[in-house]
Amino acid sequence: MPISTSVGPRLAIRHGIGLVVHAGTQIGSDVTLRQNVTLGSKESGGKAPCIGNGADIGAGALIIGDRTVGDRARIGAGTVVVADVPAGGTVVGNPGRPIGRERQESD
Repeated sequence: MPISTSVGPRLAIRHGIGLVVHAGTQIGSDVTLRQNVTLGSKESGGKAPCIGNGADIGAGALIIGDRTVGDRARIGAGTVVVADVPAGGTVVGNPGRPIGRERQESD
């Protein structure tokens, strides 16, 4: 992981083989990343993802470009994230599609 990457406390890297992280990526606190995850930009010098607090990113997921993954969001294994993921949302597939959202206290 590049030294210039912004990383919050308690990042958990599970089986970190093949992990690719763009230097401009912002990672919140209590995030879990698994093997073969790519957090990158579309082109050299491009914008990189912003990962919210408590996000859980499955093995082989790709989050490329100016994408925001909200707090407590879950990204399934092998998912290609093509849009922002709301807080508490769950996204799976290629291309990634939402399959649910955790209930908030205000719901």
